[in-house]
Amino acid sequence: KLSELHEVPGRRRKLSPQQYEELKANLKHNKLTNPVAVRFRVAGGYEIIAGHNRVAIYDELGRDEIDINILDLDDDEVDRAAFYSNLLAPSLPDYEKFVGFKARMDKKGLTQSELAKEAGVTQPYISTLMSFEDLPAEALEYVAQAPELFGTRVVPKFAALARQGKVEAVVEACKQIATAGVAQTVALKTAEGRTSAAKPRQAAIKVRLGKSTYCEIQHSDRTLKLSFASSDEAAATVAAVQKFLEDRAKEMK
Repeated sequence: KLSELHEVPGRRRKLSPQQYEELKANLKHNKLTNPVAVRFRVAGGYEIIAGHNRVAIYDELGRDEIDINILDLDDDEVDRAAFYSNLLAPSLPDYEKFVGFKARMDKKGLTQSELAKEAGVTQPYISTLMSFEDLPAEALEYVAQAPELFGTRVVPKFAALARQGKVEAVVEACKQIATAGVAQTVALKTAEGRTSAAKPRQAAIKVRLGKSTYCEIQHSDRTLKLSFASSDEAAATVAAVQKFLEDRAKEMK
């Protein structure tokens, strides 16, 4: 009975609205293939170890029972089971993995190497996730708002910039990613100062043939583009343009 299942705060895996609705649609039309993991509760009923979202969705669907697996685990084994069943899900954002690993390290006093061995991952993987810890506190607030938009391909570079003193630039970059949907790589270039103001594009020059456009000329920095209304005219003009440029090049010698 769902009424006999009790949630422990902090264990439920956070799903995006889309992920939650996809899981709900799946459970609405298909049988449950992965029972909820629980253990006996001293006060009666069962304590949910893994499967909180499945239980919540069954409740929303108006069902009053769900399949369970009763596990005989001590407190630390329960923490590990709940932790890793959520943490190593491919869809879990890197930031959420960082939060989980950091909590596990602090609670058990584990080193990165010890944690990597326990989780069955490499120490460099743990170290990369820990780069979130080096972001400014204000930047982390933006990351927490939209964790799915931040990944470990770019975050270590933001952390390095923060250590170099570019804190404000990193905070602004994270703000742009979280609130304006700016791509990580674009925000990183801005924070590094590798972007320059775009030069305004000049208006196209149109060469008319009666009321129609014979050719449109676009000029941007070092680029000159000619667009003809007719492919035949474009082909016929190539030789003339080539000769003009060759003569001009000779004059410049």
